[in-house]
Amino acid sequence: MMKELLVFGVSLSIGALGVVSCGDDDDRGGSADGDADSDSDTDSDTDADTDSDSDSDECVPTAEWGSGFNVGSAVANWSLNGMFDGDLDGVVDETTADFTLEDVYCHGKKSIVIAVSDQDCGPCGDWYGQIGATSFYEDMLAANGTMLMFYSSGLGATAKTAEQCYEYFSADYGFEPGYYVNGPPTQFTFPYFPFMAVIDLNTGELMGKDISDTDYLMPEEILAFVEAANEE
Repeated sequence: MMKELLVFGVSLSIGALGVVSCGDDDDRGGSADGDADSDSDTDSDTDADTDSDSDSDECVPTAEWGSGFNVGSAVANWSLNGMFDGDLDGVVDETTADFTLEDVYCHGKKSIVIAVSDQDCGPCGDWYGQIGATSFYEDMLAANGTMLMFYSSGLGATAKTAEQCYEYFSADYGFEPGYYVNGPPTQFTFPYFPFMAVIDLNTGELMGKDISDTDYLMPEEILAFVEAANEE
């Protein structure tokens, strides 16, 4: 079974293996709402919204999260841990932190592209390397998309750390910034390496995914999903 990617008019073949959390605080302060700050909302920061961050833009998620990993249905609001640009300064933080898909939405992203790779999967490097040689990643970011990356070894038997995931996808293929996960993709199953899928963060819907080594998403299809989510 082969994957083929058309780059600069040349067909290349690749084998495949087969919260934002809001809520009242318990402080008692000088304002009428009973918390320790001086504004009138129920959180403990001094901005005018009801979320717990320090900006004045309240994020109101729109997704109705579901379960499973079926195209056309909403996935769960996964809880993950890894490296990402938590302070939104354009640079991936050096430390790991917890995050959810809802958090990614509140970072201004309308969609997230899943990429799974393995140290012992030769076709993975070929596939992601070819994608990295195009403008795919820049085009995805420009359409308010991002990437959720998982990395393992032993053909999925051993998960790599977030730092190793970051080194693999960023240094080798230029996939940065993004979300580099600690641990394996236990939230869903995939049929082979490499594997890609797309989630619409506006709705939580799984827009598309690789089905097999002969039925897989091409980069232009992924970008079409990302652009569609950005228009919502």
